[in-house]
Amino acid sequence: QVIAKVLARVKTTVNNDVLLRTLATNQRAAMKVRIHVEGLDAQDKPIGTYSKSYMTVRTGAYKNAKKTKSGKIKSAGVTSKGKARPMYNRTSDTKVVASLTRQMENDMVVVPTAKGYGIGYNNPENYKKAGYVEATYRKSIFKVSPKERVMLINTAKEIAGQNNA
Repeated sequence: QVIAKVLARVKTTVNNDVLLRTLATNQRAAMKVRIHVEGLDAQDKPIGTYSKSYMTVRTGAYKNAKKTKSGKIKSAGVTSKGKARPMYNRTSDTKVVASLTRQMENDMVVVPTAKGYGIGYNNPENYKKAGYVEATYRKSIFKVSPKERVMLINTAKEIAGQNNA
């Protein structure tokens, strides 16, 4: 929808398919950083904070975790059934970044739609995760933010200017 509005504002002879694909590709990169690195929602506000129990899983800081002499965790230890716990190698930062294994953000792709291109996932499970995250934190996260909207408009104008030069 945002890209369609940008197209309406930018009168140009540029190939619409190239423009739409470029805008969607730039948008995907911006969303990936905003959501999965900065931990911001579609209003550029923090998504939320992780609970103490979830932080134990993210960092591997279990009571029976094996540590180096300097105190760094080198193994998350074992479960009560003797099975090794996975190490996710995440920091102790509690901001929600909707990622544990990085699978979700690595699966975020540009997908063709009836009206051009959008941002989506190859794996339907990651689409479900996105819905779960938005429902859990009760906010829009996987939509275009105000800063991203400005970026899209500026990029479209820049592309149009290059083609008119």
